[in-house]
Amino acid sequence: MDKFTIDDKSGNDNGHYNNIARDTFDNGEDEGYHEMYLEYEKEEQLVNSTNSDISFILGIISIFISFCFQIYIPVFSIYCGIKAIKINAQRKRLAIAGVILSIVSLVLSFAVFLPIVIYLIKNFI
Repeated sequence: MDKFTIDDKSGNDNGHYNNIARDTFDNGEDEGYHEMYLEYEKEEQLVNSTNSDISFILGIISIFISFCFQIYIPVFSIYCGIKAIKINAQRKRLAIAGVILSIVSLVLSFAVFLPIVIYLIKNFI
């Protein structure tokens, strides 16, 4: 057995995979493992960029529906964006934009909803 596997962890808490496969390939050892590792990296980057896209799209949608006091969409957008940022996705800026749009949407929702609640409390209770 070689000195690495695809599931070999680097030991840090982030869960990022180390570059043992790349280093071993550079030294001229076992090309098959290197190809498997590159395929795994491509799949992981695709998932991460999908999270960035989801975060940005839901951030835009949440801005338009912020006056309906929907908090599920911005919260899910923030979750996907933070997940993509933590994993260092290719489209990190898109994820950051999605998180910012979602936070702005939440602030707008509360800014619209809070005066309505205060008015109802003062007049009907």
